[in-house]
Amino acid sequence: MPNEEQVAILEKALADMKGNATKNDDGVYRIKPIDHKKIKKFLEESPDRYLDVRDFISTAIEIFYTWETNPLRGRKMMEEMEQTVPQLAMMKAMMKPEEFDAMHKDRLESEPGLAEKIDKFLDEHPAYLVSGKKEIQKEMTAAEAQEKERLSKGDLQKLINSKKDTIKFIQDTNFEKINPVEGQTEIYYDGWPLLWNYYSRILPAKIAIMAVADIMHKNKSPVIELDENNKAHIYDIAEELSEILRKDEKREKRKREKKISTGFPKPVDSDEPLSIDEQTTIGNAVARYKDRIIGKPRKDRNFGDVSFDGMLSALGLIRTFTGNEDKKIHVTLTDEGKKFCMLENPVLNGDYKVAFSSEETQFIITKLIAQRGLEYRLMQTAVGIVKSYSEDNESKARSVAESLDDGFKSAIEDYLRTENNDELIGANLSQTILSKTEEIEKENAKLKVQNMKEKQTPVEAYRVATMGRLSEMGVLKWMINKDASSSYEIADAEIVKELLK
Repeated sequence: MPNEEQVAILEKALADMKGNATKNDDGVYRIKPIDHKKIKKFLEESPDRYLDVRDFISTAIEIFYTWETNPLRGRKMMEEMEQTVPQLAMMKAMMKPEEFDAMHKDRLESEPGLAEKIDKFLDEHPAYLVSGKKEIQKEMTAAEAQEKERLSKGDLQKLINSKKDTIKFIQDTNFEKINPVEGQTEIYYDGWPLLWNYYSRILPAKIAIMAVADIMHKNKSPVIELDENNKAHIYDIAEELSEILRKDEKREKRKREKKISTGFPKPVDSDEPLSIDEQTTIGNAVARYKDRIIGKPRKDRNFGDVSFDGMLSALGLIRTFTGNEDKKIHVTLTDEGKKFCMLENPVLNGDYKVAFSSEETQFIITKLIAQRGLEYRLMQTAVGIVKSYSEDNESKARSVAESLDDGFKSAIEDYLRTENNDELIGANLSQTILSKTEEIEKENAKLKVQNMKEKQTPVEAYRVATMGRLSEMGVLKWMINKDASSSYEIADAEIVKELLK
């Protein structure tokens, strides 16, 4: 099974091919002679992999296109490819021996001498082993830390019990005066003006920032290291709450649109033995949640600049410092993060019917979302369209979803014309959202004729996420109709009035 590193390698290789390609006036792309030689050399060394250069390039395009448009299928395609000895060696170096043997048992048994070839390759390329040991240790550290937290029961309740003391601690702390110490550099959010659509809800960020504050209070320090133990603790709090919310929703038979567990991790039943594949799947899901909600440093591929991703950073709740030598990440609260922590939350007070108080919703929209200019504009667009539907529903021939999608497109285009002052961000928004949406819409027109399932466009993905957050905050009332379509009503007229100023 390809890991993240393998995927990254494939992406880079194909990106390099794209970058090295030249285009003639007839629309035919030709790769540079040096790349042609590289491929021919590979084919000579591995004659059974591909028929010829054309077959190699065709396969590469097919895999990369599928990875871009359908990641699940793209990953499956790579899984189905027979790995070369170097690929197998890399996997062996990065996995526990028993996991590797179990995964490749059939092939190792059916190909005499394969195990010896893999070991010989590793002997001749010790860098693979060094890199692999680092990855294994990293994974083991993260997994062990998370398992330790799961064994510790009632951590959410402990956080709730100490909440008053935590609030007093951060209230008495002047976070604005905190700066990186010697040997550290502050790293910032990359300025992306949207909340990524996989930040499907905001409540996980509230719980995460409360967990961060709780750790600060326990350590008696306004700055904490974002190591595996602390990330595991933050995740564990979310996991424990998720279990409580899901049980409540099941007991109360809450409809999907009324559930506030959306966006939280799926609890793990640690009493049940898990297969290696299940452990891998769960481990990947845990890592994704930590990266997306808590955050991680990211290095720009083109310029080498380091920024800090994640919802806590996107909402302006934390500041992050990195060690110049050890690369360790430390976090502290922003003034907005401090204020957000101090606002009472109904969920943490035992009310599981709503995600936020009206004070929290007001703060989220006017202080946090407002930092992400385009996201704020999309929310304005959304409530404006819902308001117009509420006032004159009978005359609307199109679905609210269609109107929202068109409204979002127009809002993005207008933002690019009037507000965006970053050329790179503008180009990225135009390419990844507007152009990609147009491309998929053309594909969908063909699929519709063939009665095949249509693909979700980037605009649709952002619309779904934005409407979900507005519903979560109680700004809109979300209803799922019998035909599975969605409809909306204004739920908080005061906030809507604020948004439409």
